[in-house]
Formats: sequence, C-alpha cells, structure tokens
Amino acid sequence: MTSSRPFAHYTVTDKIGAGAMGEVFRATDSRLGREVALKMLPERLADHPERLARFRREAQVLAALNHPGIAAIYGLESEDDRHALAMELVDGPDLAERLKDGPLAVDEALRVALELAEAVEAAHEKGIIHRDLKPANIKLTDEGRVKVLDFGLAKALGDDPAGSGIDSSMSPTLTSNMTLDNAILGTAAYMSPEQARGGDVDKRADIWAFGVVLVEMLGGRSLFGGETVSDTLASVLQAPIDLNGLPADLPAAVTRLLRRCLQRDPRQRLRDMGDARLVLQDVIAGESEDETAAPSARVNSWPLRIAAGVAVLALAAAATGLLRPASAPPLPLRKFEIPLDATDPSANANFSPKISPDGRFLLYLSQDRIRVRDLATTDSRALPGTDGARAPFWSPDGEWIGYGTSEALMKIDRSGGHAMILATVSGSQALGGGGSGIWNPDGSIFYTTSNTGILRSSAQAREISMHLPPGEGEVDFHELCRLPRGRGWIYVVHTLEDYGNLDLLTPDGETRRLLTLTGDSINTPVYSPSGHLIFHREGVAAGIWAVPFSLDDLAVTGEPFLVAPEAKNPSVSEDGTLVYAARAQKSRQQLVWYDREGRELGVIAELETNRPYPDLSPDGRKILIAADAEDHRELWLYDADNGTERRLTFEGRTWGVGVWHPDGRRFASYTEPDYVGKLFTLDGSEPPRDLGPGILGSFSADGETRLYSFPRFERGFEFDIHARSLDEGPEDGRPLVSTPALEWFPMLSPDGKYLLYDSDESGRLEVYMTTYPGLTGRWLVSRDGGSWARWRGDSREIYYTTDRELYAVSLTDDDGPVLGRPRKLFDRPTTNWSAAWPDGFDVTDDGERFVMLRPAPDESEEQPALVVVQNWYAEFAH
Repeated sequence: MTSSRPFAHYTVTDKIGAGAMGEVFRATDSRLGREVALKMLPERLADHPERLARFRREAQVLAALNHPGIAAIYGLESEDDRHALAMELVDGPDLAERLKDGPLAVDEALRVALELAEAVEAAHEKGIIHRDLKPANIKLTDEGRVKVLDFGLAKALGDDPAGSGIDSSMSPTLTSNMTLDNAILGTAAYMSPEQARGGDVDKRADIWAFGVVLVEMLGGRSLFGGETVSDTLASVLQAPIDLNGLPADLPAAVTRLLRRCLQRDPRQRLRDMGDARLVLQDVIAGESEDETAAPSARVNSWPLRIAAGVAVLALAAAATGLLRPASAPPLPLRKFEIPLDATDPSANANFSPKISPDGRFLLYLSQDRIRVRDLATTDSRALPGTDGARAPFWSPDGEWIGYGTSEALMKIDRSGGHAMILATVSGSQALGGGGSGIWNPDGSIFYTTSNTGILRSSAQAREISMHLPPGEGEVDFHELCRLPRGRGWIYVVHTLEDYGNLDLLTPDGETRRLLTLTGDSINTPVYSPSGHLIFHREGVAAGIWAVPFSLDDLAVTGEPFLVAPEAKNPSVSEDGTLVYAARAQKSRQQLVWYDREGRELGVIAELETNRPYPDLSPDGRKILIAADAEDHRELWLYDADNGTERRLTFEGRTWGVGVWHPDGRRFASYTEPDYVGKLFTLDGSEPPRDLGPGILGSFSADGETRLYSFPRFERGFEFDIHARSLDEGPEDGRPLVSTPALEWFPMLSPDGKYLLYDSDESGRLEVYMTTYPGLTGRWLVSRDGGSWARWRGDSREIYYTTDRELYAVSLTDDDGPVLGRPRKLFDRPTTNWSAAWPDGFDVTDDGERFVMLRPAPDESEEQPALVVVQNWYAEFAH
C-alpha cells in the first residue's frame, strides 16, 4: 500500500512498521478526524473465511481491553479482499530503540516494569495472553508512559491446533507451518521454554517474557541469544540464567522477583502478574522488606513478604487496627508470606492454616503438631501435647483451639496449656484428613470426619451425636464453615457422581445445594465478609476460587473466579483477611527400594500421585500404580529396576488403587468417585471387563476369585469385604466380613488359608486375620493401630504400616495359626497425603525388599508458605 492511498474511510500516509503479522501504516480516520495505526492483516486470512471469522471474534475480545497501558483497538475494517485493524497510534520510541543507548537507570527501569506489569495484569484478568511480549512491542510515549502494542494478536492470529512444526526462517518471530495459519508462537529470545518446545501456553509465558525484558532493561543486554534462531532457542532451554550483571543497587526484592519469573518449569514460576506488580509497588514506595526500619508508625502497613528468616516487624499498631468497627473504611490491600520448612512433609500436604476470628493469630499444622503465630510480632510456637492433631479450628473468641485425634475430640488453650478431652470417639467418629470442625457461639461443635455426615458435640459435654446424616445419593460430608449472623453452615458433599458440591444447612435443619462443579472437586469452603464463598478447587485451574454469595438470600449470585492459582486451604477472618497455603500442592513422589533395616537401596522413578499404593507384579519386575495424567489419574507401569514407565489407561478418568492378577498379564482398578471396578489386559488385547462396585481389591492365588471392599453408603462411608468368582456377574458378589464398622484392604495369603483385612471397630484401624474360606476364628495382627497388610511369599510373615512405621509379624501354622508380636522394622517415609488413609507399600516374595513412595526432594528455590492477604477482594474489584 502506498502513501495517501485510501482504504475504507481512512487516508493512509506512511508506512511505520512491518513484521510477520503484516505491515503497519499511519492513517487518518476521515469520520472521526483522528490519526490511527492501520495494521494490514496477512493475505492468507482472506483465503480462510473461518479463520477470518475467528479473528473477528478475537478482535472483539481485545477491543474490550480498556487500560491506559495498552494500545487500544478501534475496529476491524475490510475492503475487497484486504483487512486491517485500526489501532491507537502511539508516538514515541519503542523500548528496543531506547535500549540501543544502553540500560535504563534502576528507578526508570522499575517504573517502566511497574507500568508494564499493570498492563499485562489487566489483560490477563480478561483472559488475554500476549504471547509475544518483547521490547519492540513496548512503546514509551512522549509523556514517558508505557504502551503495550499487539496485545493478544498472537493468539488472535494463531493458536490453531492444526498447526504443526516451526518455521524458523521467520525469526526473530517464529511462526507455525506457513501452509496453515502462520500462528505466531513468539520471538525466540523472549519465548518461554514451553513456547520454545511447542507446548501449551498460558499467562505464565508472559510472566517469563516480562522477566526477560526487565533483565534487559537493567543490564542493557539480551538474556538469551545466539548466531541462529536454533542457537537462541537452545539458550532459552538450557543456558544458565545469569543475573550477575544486574546493578549493584538493585533491591533484593526485585532480584527475587526475577528469579521467580525466570523459572523454566512453569509450575515453579510466578503465577500471577499481580504479584509482580505488588512487589514493584512496594519497592518503588520504599516499603519492601529490604528496608531496615520497621514501619511502626503506619497503622495497617503490613509488609509484602516476610523473608525466610522472618524479620521481627513492629506491627502492633497494625494488629490493633485489624479490630475495626463496621463503620470503618475498608482496610488497604496488603499481602505477605510466612515461609515454611520445606523439609516438613506436612508443609507439602496437610497443613491447614486457620486465621483467628479477630485476625490476630494463625494456627497451622507442622510436623503433625499445632503451631500458633502472632501476626503482630511474628512469634510462632508449637503447642505441646498436640502431636497427631487433625483439622484444628478456633473457638469464636479465639482463646481456644479445637482439634481431633484418632481417639478423641480435644481442645487446648491458645497459649498452649494442658490439652483437654471434649469427647472420646470411635470408628467413623474420628476426625479424618478431609474432616473439619466448627465451634459455634452457643458452645456446640459441629464436625465432619470425611466419611460420615455432620456430627455434633459440645465444649462441655462428652457426648457425640449425628446432627445431619448423608441423604439419598450422598456418600459423605467433608469440610464445613459457619455463616455469620446465625444464617447456617456451608459444607462439602461427596456423591457417587462427583465431589464438586457445596450445600447449605439452615438453623432449622433444611438443606439446599448452592454450587455444583460437575466433574471437579471442591474443598475447604469459607465465608468472606466481602460477600463471597471461597474454596479450594481441584482439576480445572486448580487453586483457590471465590463465588459471589448473598448472605441475605442464602444464594450464589455470580460466577466463580480464580483468586490464587495452585493454592489451597483458605481461611478468612471477620475483617476480611484471607490466609492460604501457597506452593503446597506438591504430589511429586519417588518410588524407592528399601531393605529390612530401612536402608535405601535405590530410587526407581519419580511420578506425581496422591495414591501412594505401589503393587509389585507376580514376577517382581514391574510396579503398577495410579499416577497423575492431565486433570485426572490413570494407571501406569514402571520397571522395578530401571524405572522405565508406560501408561496403561487412556480413559480420561480418575483411577484408584491398581492390583495385579496372579497371571501377570491382567490388572484391576476402580474409578472415583463411583467406585466401579474394571479388569484390564496388560497388552490391551481385550476390552476392559466390568467388575461392578468395589474398591481396594485383591485376587486369590489361583486368580479365580476377586476379593474387594464393597460400599455400604446407606450406612455412611462404610465398606464390607466381599468376594466373587470371575465367572460370575458383577452383581453376584457375596459378603465375607460385614459389620457396622468399616472393613477394607482384603488380602489373601499366598497359600489361600488366611484373609487379612482392616477394620476400625475398635475406634481406629487395625489389621485382623481370619481363616479362608471358612471365616472361622479371628486374630488381631497389629497393635496400637495398623493398616495396608501384605504377605511374604511363603505365607509365614505379615507386614503392615502405621503413619510412620513398618512392622512385621510372624505366623506359624503347625497346630493352628499362631501370630508373633509385631516387630518394628524401620521408620518409613511418608507422603502424608491424607490422615484418613495410610501410605501403601509392597514387598518382594522373600520379604527382603520393600517398595514405597516418599516425597521427591524439592529443588525449587520456592518454599511452601502461608500467604496472608488483607482486603483480598480489592485485587478483583474493578
């Protein structure tokens, strides 16, 4: 297109740019009398009506962006077979031109970075990703303001699943196959590693590019480079990330921010551009943690982060400011982190932060003990006598802490006095890993155990009663929270169909479903005085979510939205301060061999799973286990010696514990939450065979009979031991062990004479033995708790586990069975994935080697942490 040539109602003057996305011209809009930038779209779009229609839809989304740091889109214009975007004309040099003169001063670089972060954050909140963030796309206006160009156009022109391959001849901007849609993937030196590999891209790709751009602004050089595009991509993927050339006066908080932005593993990378904005705001305002002076004169001035050493901050004024009258103005948005010990297994799984109702204290679990932290002084102390505590919760006045053990419901003074028993519990009344407690103002305590309905106790009496049993189609209830003003309680409901239900219980006993996320899982709901229900969501965009909720109408009033990606266990105080666990969703495990003394013999493989139940093949050469795949669990096969892996199922479902058939060519498992089993062939030569309802099964030595735990949900979360021949139909199972207690994990001896199983009839899980098939006689195998029993190949030794230990029990059978006393073999590692379920293991036929899982070492610089956010909703109230 030449100068002064008309296009639609625009008069084109001069060409001002060109690239893989087309040419850019300065033009005048004759209708509105303003200058614009016309971006002429590539000619290939004219030959693809469906792609052009898709682009129009994307352009409409981009037009919804309204931010001073983003160049606006005015419209999509067409004339004949030519198409152009009319965009805001931004005068001034781009950042690439400015950097030709050398690096920016630290103050200027941080100001530019802050404005850039604000623009990127605004787009991300609209669901728009740039995908090609680089200095050439960042304008510095004559007024010194940042304007980001081409926001979202990379997605608008690309993102076609049909595209394959990369044409590096288009460097520096790489595009996909030119015969397809020329989908822009990014500019080599600013690509995230996942872009460079052709993987899935989300907003974390922009966060990587932001970090690269900021390093270049501060150091005056590109972080990655090479003589060819291939060399540059190799540098992005493999070269050391050198931050040694940064200015000496750069605040340490910015250096830490850069390290978080430039994590090659996107799971370890900074999750949200808003977090970068907050860091830069505090650094520029002189309020970062690098300051030596404590901000004691500022009421409610909390630090953004507390460093690993947790410097003592003079926050007494802030703490007293948390107790505010209802008429006071909203608290300012403040956020800080409390690092946790990365070597603590509970920091990776089950710690449950709870902020006190007045917002002054935090409690959480560490090393299976309750810790309390004073937010005014940052002092933290463990409460003696709380070992093995589960699901702690605050009293309404914040003076007491309730919690559960395997044998009792307890309470302890916040300062750590003598723990007292509220009520003794047995069997299914014990608080489990998915349970929770609520201390009501009238002194009553409601709690869930993760395998019953809502139970009721009292802070004075020692009686437990069922307050609300599961209804028809409901399996069990999990975490619950209390609504203010006596409006009722919210709780999680598990059904046979899904785990994604939130229900309401009113004071008069009525129940109502508030929210269902079909096919997903909801955990730990809490009410926020901002007018939201906050909860942890698994599966789709895992993390902490919120949904608008009317306390007057007791109804959800809007759509859920993401608050904190990959965070969990939210808690909210009465003043709206949110606390949650960050970087805690770690299910990376190692399969490891151990000998009888607990000595490590070798790491087999690493995998991600929260079902730590390895099952050795009959020949001892392979390991079957359910492990993560996409947003669910599938069954995997690992070589027991070299760790070579193979995925066995591709059904897109969540599978539970897998078990081998004795022939070594078949295996069985079940899906969750419906607990329906299937039998597979290892080579896939036969279609899966329906086994009917049942979990945690095993086979007889001849392979003709399957034993399994059959659900009895009409009694709550209860199971009996059943058996049936493989020649019978799924509905033909017969009960072997059936009592009001929970019985599961059946395991026949190799010689077929004895049956092991778990039962909680004593108030905790123990391992029992009976004869088979006669089921005469009954022997207690474990002492002081035990589960997940396994046999030695000659049927003369039994092994079982507790939370932390592995035991062996001898069995002689000269004149009837005689069991020896349990002998501790070693303290075992624990994944600690759920206090309600044991960690599994398996053993070789000779009883000399054990395979089990342990948490994989965390090589990330990022420790798990508790995050405290004052006035959390201010980040989303736009």
